[in-house]
Amino acid sequence: MAGSGQFKAVHNEWDIACKVWVGGLGEEGTRLELEESFNKFGPVKNIWLAKNPPSFAFIEMEDPRDAEDSVAALNGKEICGMKAHVEMARDKDERRKRAQDKQLRLEMDKRKMRLEDEKKGRREGSRDGGRDRDREEREYRRDDRDRKDRHRDGRDDRDRYRDDRERYRDDRERHRDDRGGSSRRSPRRDDRDDYRDRRGGGSSREGYQSYRRENDRW
Repeated sequence: MAGSGQFKAVHNEWDIACKVWVGGLGEEGTRLELEESFNKFGPVKNIWLAKNPPSFAFIEMEDPRDAEDSVAALNGKEICGMKAHVEMARDKDERRKRAQDKQLRLEMDKRKMRLEDEKKGRREGSRDGGRDRDREEREYRRDDRDRKDRHRDGRDDRDRYRDDRERYRDDRERHRDDRGGSSRRSPRRDDRDDYRDRRGGGSSREGYQSYRRENDRW
């Protein structure tokens, strides 16, 4: 067995086929206790005990078969006064790598979904903007037609008003012509004129009334 001064401090350089991971040791575990536990299965080449945080360690056996035998025998057994979890370091690394890959895939999926939601939101916003522009254009065309209709109705009203005025003016002129050109003088006015001619002028009311009574007898 190698002395404690000969242990390699950097466990990442160990042979992964001979490397064992031990967890759940608590804070009181020592290299000596670990060495005593694993020496039962074969020579121990290196021991690395975590200090911050404590409670786990790596063991390197000289033979890969001894490492696998120690895992099968010690997993779930008491080591350093604690029930320990023991497994091959490569299995733990592979499991950790799989977990990291899974977490990475989950994060990538979340990011992809977030980007798709943002694109969908922009597309919907663009469609909404297009619908708003179409609605505004339809409203503008409708308002423009209403303005044209009101203008046309106003022009028609003015034309009708002008026609009515012209008809009214024509009717007044025809009425004036009828009264001036075809009216006959009143018989009473003719009698007064005849009486005045016979009298040689004057306008005695009593004489005129006497003249009328004479004419009425005839």
